[in-house]
Amino acid sequence: RMMPSPMRNIGSSSTTKALLLPLAIVLVVGIINDHGSIFVSSFQQHARLSFVTSPTLRPRSLAGKQYVLSKQQYQQRKGRSFLQAAAESSSNSNDPQAISTGYSQSPDLYTAIKEATQAALLGLPSSDSNTNAQAQIDFGTVYVTSIYDSQFSPSQIVPAVLAECKQGDFVLKKLIGCYAGGVVGSKLNNNPLDRSGSSGSDSSSSSSSGKTCSTMESEGLPGVVVTLCVLPDTQIDTFHILGDDVPDDFGRMDLNMWKNSIGLKNVNNNNSNDNASSSKAFMLLPSPSFQNDLDDFIRTMKMCFGPNQKLFGALASTVSSLSRARLFRYDVEQPGCLQTLADGCVGVAFSGDVQFDVMVAQGAKPVGGVYRVVSGSESTVGAIQLDEVATELLQESGDWDEEEDDEDDEDEEDVESAEAKKRMNAALYAKAIIPKPVLAEANYVMRTLSDDDQAFMRKSLLVGLERSGGISKTPNELLRLSEGKGHSFTVHQVASAGMKDGSVTLPLGSVDVEIGARLRFFVRDGGFAKKEIEALWTGYKKRVLEKSLLGADDENSSTSSQTFNPAGCFFFPTLDRGGKFFGGSSYESTSISDYAPSLPSISGFFCNGAIAALDEDDNLAMIHGSSSCYVLVGSKSNRPIYSVSEAEYKKREAAKAAEEVNDQEESDAGAEDGLKNLGYDTDKPAPRSEDGELIVRRREVHSGRALTVSNVEWSVVENTASPTSALEGFMWDKETEVDRLRERVPLSNLVSQCKLYDLDPSKPKPRDWIGAFKRVAEENEFVV
Repeated sequence: RMMPSPMRNIGSSSTTKALLLPLAIVLVVGIINDHGSIFVSSFQQHARLSFVTSPTLRPRSLAGKQYVLSKQQYQQRKGRSFLQAAAESSSNSNDPQAISTGYSQSPDLYTAIKEATQAALLGLPSSDSNTNAQAQIDFGTVYVTSIYDSQFSPSQIVPAVLAECKQGDFVLKKLIGCYAGGVVGSKLNNNPLDRSGSSGSDSSSSSSSGKTCSTMESEGLPGVVVTLCVLPDTQIDTFHILGDDVPDDFGRMDLNMWKNSIGLKNVNNNNSNDNASSSKAFMLLPSPSFQNDLDDFIRTMKMCFGPNQKLFGALASTVSSLSRARLFRYDVEQPGCLQTLADGCVGVAFSGDVQFDVMVAQGAKPVGGVYRVVSGSESTVGAIQLDEVATELLQESGDWDEEEDDEDDEDEEDVESAEAKKRMNAALYAKAIIPKPVLAEANYVMRTLSDDDQAFMRKSLLVGLERSGGISKTPNELLRLSEGKGHSFTVHQVASAGMKDGSVTLPLGSVDVEIGARLRFFVRDGGFAKKEIEALWTGYKKRVLEKSLLGADDENSSTSSQTFNPAGCFFFPTLDRGGKFFGGSSYESTSISDYAPSLPSISGFFCNGAIAALDEDDNLAMIHGSSSCYVLVGSKSNRPIYSVSEAEYKKREAAKAAEEVNDQEESDAGAEDGLKNLGYDTDKPAPRSEDGELIVRRREVHSGRALTVSNVEWSVVENTASPTSALEGFMWDKETEVDRLRERVPLSNLVSQCKLYDLDPSKPKPRDWIGAFKRVAEENEFVV
């Protein structure tokens, strides 16, 4: 900014860079003095250093304009030189990620959309005031409860969001959304560590605990959640697929043709297993009618884009069965792509500098022993047999008592009944060594459970099949999660049962039953679900800490060794995991902010089923019923995260620095006028000796000026002395000031006053500052 205007438009060719390199070396020269100020002289004719020994002096450059900045101001401004313009045009690697959420519960849909969108825009970096370009929003989501269906046309929801973004001087490029039976949103808290010094009287309790945002959940009530994302260096492609587009025969379908037909022609295939850095991520929002085709679609995606892809999402839902789920999609790169859909699946493909960490909480408590599948095929389990070794491991680890007596409400008088219950269990499981049908064994297990668990098991039967890892490593499910090892079993709800043979059939396409696989029974329990959430997030934090301390295990990934710093969280709980299940509203979303207090955004909706792989080592996503999916969003290159409080602080500091610079310029201008009044020519260089030292003369005592006596004015022709440098002018001015003080207080009066001061015992005695210098000099120490 200090360059002459003709030089600002210099091109970026190699020849120009070669010419600018030596010029950049001599263009700006600065020094930092002992008083914490830095003096930067701009280049006009030649560069010159200005050394100042007193913090009260206001230096001036003889060759060009000079600024006086503090060290902190210089650190903030030093990157804004003319060289940065070329760097910013070639790379935006330092641009922060920004994810912001707006939430509204207004009964009027248009008002709710307006309030939610405006709240989301407040958490994003605004457009540059120096340019007329609008700020770009790379991706957005909108979730609307279906209660509004009767008062507002669904086709007007996306245009309303786009209109609010445009009014706020933003351009939204991609957006998807859906109807929901309930929404989850968040709002930014007042920063308790606000550097302005004012914490605010309306700070919430979450703010006082150090959380960046506060969460809110709305179940079966009006609510709108809008989330807007700024994701630099990320390629985003939206698509919509119908059930007829899913191939029935994967081997005969041309995957490239299928990929192009659903709008993913810009997403490259990646079937390589050793290049995790180039993996893709897909977010899906299917309608409930698409659920039957979803398993085939997920398998097709795995074949087309390879096992390194990460897939997550949730099924759209409604508050009432009388409403029909709606899907929303907008893509600025596809003309006319502003859709409100009732069927199919909308999705987004992410690639580039974006990373997703997905976790799933199943909320199911294991009951009974561990069994092995004796007979079964495809998704049907015919007969099971007790696994004695695995069951003994559970008993030795204490996991048995923790799971079956999870409520911990037994009194001392019930100890004997508990022992009798255990003996009965042992007898029952002794009979279970013999292979039995699944339903028959479920009846035996149900007798050992509490009344609440028995009531649940009568309504719904849940079975879990063991995943890779082995139960012998960590038998306790909660301990395994807290250690970051993932779930032991994948829980499935029984779709149908054979009343004749006692077999159970799992949902088609969800699993292929293998002979010898371990199996357990599960029940839904709110108390165990709370412990599972705690263990799951504890394990996540442990994995992050291990990666940051020990480095990543994947040597092929260049960015895996960096600490993952999430900028937001997408949260998809199912409809039955709300306030009734946990005994209070907003429990699960509040737990997210408790374990990740730095997250500025938490958003999602209550869905009909969560879509995700169960753990990191599971490369096949599936639909999870009665579960919650957590998706942490960040960057692979560890970009900074945009913070509203930090931006406001920097804005205040920049305004303060600009005000100080303006004050300094005004002061410098006044000093320059004063020097001109003294006769000092500011355009004339100061005299110097042959070795470059500045020459400072004493004031000519006999120089005169025009005088007026009575009514007669007369003058003597004399050469009035004028300073040749700023320093010389200041010295002469101080000398004149001293002479006037001497005339006002003669030396004899001053000596008398000092003696009287010395005789007064109430006055402090003067310090021997000359003696201090002498003592330091005798000790061969440095004296300034």
